[in-house]
Amino acid sequence: MSNLKPRVWKISQGGNGNTSIQNSSYNDNKVYFSFDQIQEKSYQFDGNFNNRRGENQIAIFKDIVNIGDYVIVPKSNLHGAFLGRISSDYTYQENSGEYPRTRKLETISRLGNFKLNNIKNKLKWEQATIEKLDYDNVQELYEDFDINDDETLEKDYQNFFNMLKFWIQQTNQNIANAGQRVTFKEIREVNLERASKEFIDPKFEPEYIHYSNFDIQISFVRQGNYKGEKVNFVVWKRDNNNQSWWLNIRYSYDRQKIICNYRSDLENNTDSTHFKEYMESYGLNKEAVFEISDLNLEGIKANNSVKNLFNTFYEMIKKTRKYGIELKGSMKAQELTDKLKQSYNIILRGAPGTGKTYLSKEIAANMIGCTTSELSESTQFEFVQFHPSYDYTDFVEGLRPIQKDGQIGFEAKDGIFKRFCKLAAQHAKDKNFVFVIDEINRGEISKIFGELFFSIDPEYRGKAGAVTTQYSNLFINDDKFYIPENVYIIATMNDIDRSVDTFDFAMRRRFTFEEITANDSQIMLKDNESKLLMNRINEQLVLPEFGLSTDYQIGASYFRILEGEYAYSSRELWNNKLRPLFNDYFRGERNVSQKIEKLEKVYFGDDTDDFNQR
Repeated sequence: MSNLKPRVWKISQGGNGNTSIQNSSYNDNKVYFSFDQIQEKSYQFDGNFNNRRGENQIAIFKDIVNIGDYVIVPKSNLHGAFLGRISSDYTYQENSGEYPRTRKLETISRLGNFKLNNIKNKLKWEQATIEKLDYDNVQELYEDFDINDDETLEKDYQNFFNMLKFWIQQTNQNIANAGQRVTFKEIREVNLERASKEFIDPKFEPEYIHYSNFDIQISFVRQGNYKGEKVNFVVWKRDNNNQSWWLNIRYSYDRQKIICNYRSDLENNTDSTHFKEYMESYGLNKEAVFEISDLNLEGIKANNSVKNLFNTFYEMIKKTRKYGIELKGSMKAQELTDKLKQSYNIILRGAPGTGKTYLSKEIAANMIGCTTSELSESTQFEFVQFHPSYDYTDFVEGLRPIQKDGQIGFEAKDGIFKRFCKLAAQHAKDKNFVFVIDEINRGEISKIFGELFFSIDPEYRGKAGAVTTQYSNLFINDDKFYIPENVYIIATMNDIDRSVDTFDFAMRRRFTFEEITANDSQIMLKDNESKLLMNRINEQLVLPEFGLSTDYQIGASYFRILEGEYAYSSRELWNNKLRPLFNDYFRGERNVSQKIEKLEKVYFGDDTDDFNQR
């Protein structure tokens, strides 16, 4: 576990003693935030965590609490009901009752009543819905909630066991519940952990249980159907009458829990077609990769067959968990891909280092149907970076020097964008083409696009938007030029880049602008210590004493160099990257050295004993 100070919040759920909303928070994997009487606006955090005013509390919950931060739901004074971690951004749902504001939560501890002995400098809770708490390290936080890895593993195993047990019981079709036979429709998508407790001493004949690794995650991402979950195993059972049932057991990355997706009658249920299509698509058949025989209750007790099955399953979880978390970035890419399909032109704007360039390539890969590593070889993708000397002749067309008969002359040549559009027009009906412009606001936009200022409009794509270009009279074929309907443009820009002061307002209308925040980029970081350092700095930058907006918060690209084989130390990152950046931020202002010194202390934490050695 990390020795760095964790970010921990107390967030009340209905007030101390309100077990109903506390239980709902735990079971629903959500933090509920009230203030339903306050209109939803963009409230600003005033820098004072002790200000209990509702608007300030909302601003903390929305903008200051980050994904990955720990949350203690209080039970009573200095007692917690459970511990969790924030796993999503803020959402607001109008007309949803007393708790319109929510964030998703990954529960870490069990539900109970835990005395919190390790909180620093705290004698009682503040009279506030949300409150920042002080823990020296994660280990002390976990101690307060009696958490250890073995307990978490056992909890997951019990969930897995209950799902499999209940499924076996039901697929024998001779299990009764209070004298009523349970049909397939009635138990579809039930909470198996809860339902398994309703059945006692099931009787069934020993039969074969098959299971197979069934990884559809990567394909789902490429098809644009990724929902943040991974199907790990398909288990199926065939009885003596050759009738089969199947069960999807999957691990949810959003909820960090093992859940059941479907259990269904393979032969008689309409889902069987869905399942068989999966099997055929991935070259699987009903000959299992692994096979467990005589999987009955006695067999379970005798040979630990379910435990062995679970261990295999859990190893798969551990190997894929990191990949699943990384794919949340792909979920953002998929969301923006859908918007690009509608708007044709999109600009990713935001703070420096937020991964806008990489995200643009993810979107392009989604549009084309390849991986990001395959983009460089694709004729359907092109990438340019604008700069102050980039102009129309580079982008659309212009005169280029040539040597002929020992003499230097000039010849009209197509620019990179015009060549790209001509190629796209040849595949207008069957392929998408994506053109990425990095740092678009560093070039003079109107000068570079020229008359394509008209054609780039989504309403004038295709021949309806054909224009006569500046040098068309110099070409043998002087047909009008247009941007095909299968060409999509993605651009990136830093809001604080001062190299070009203005961005053409008419051109703005032709693009959809999407802000990529520093918080969005956090998914790029694997190490919790890197995330903690990033959050410490960004939380400070927006305080009134520094006078900066969220546009100046720092993205994860800066902190990725703390990870990997040739990683920087935190001191090297500060000296070589962050300090020079902050010098630029505050150049020309008063008290620059004091501001940077304050940020340095925050960056390295409150413990300054080894401050100069870090």
